[in-house]
Amino acid sequence: MTDLLAEAQLGVEAELFKVSALGRYMNDNAVSEIIEASNELCTVDPTDTKLITSLQNKVYRANSFLMWIESAIESGNFAVDTVRDEHNF
Repeated sequence: MTDLLAEAQLGVEAELFKVSALGRYMNDNAVSEIIEASNELCTVDPTDTKLITSLQNKVYRANSFLMWIESAIESGNFAVDTVRDEHNF
């Protein structure tokens, strides 16, 4: 039960972070980085493996950030639902 409550709390904190000014700033920057790097990948010299790798890493890193926040929120929501179901709330 303690683990579920901790997971639920983390989900709440992740949700609050996501809607905070800092969270929105970080989200907007991550999305911008994904778009810019993806656009550059469309026109990069296909033999420039260093640049391609760098751009792919930018997309991966920014996407990972977005997914970590969403994953924490989803896990937290699941934990809240589980606690509610177990205690008939």
